[in-house]
Amino acid sequence: LGAFLFGVILSVYFLRSGSLVGPIVVHASNNVVASVLEAVSNWWYNPAQTFTIAEFQATWWFGIIGAVICVPWLVVFWRAYIAR
Repeated sequence: LGAFLFGVILSVYFLRSGSLVGPIVVHASNNVVASVLEAVSNWWYNPAQTFTIAEFQATWWFGIIGAVICVPWLVVFWRAYIAR
């Protein structure tokens, strides 16, 4: 679902701007952030360690932090490119 929405947003951004540069930069930035988070996760935790569903659910607040960071950017994006 997340990848689909990301693709839709980048597609709308391309259609509104008429340039591939913006979506390419956003996608590259997303990949860099994901790679850095993966590297930090492997450094912080044992990479061979597996997590259970209960441990995953215990970190629900990561989603809240992500929403608090991402929603304002989404609102700015929506107002600037989609709601014109």
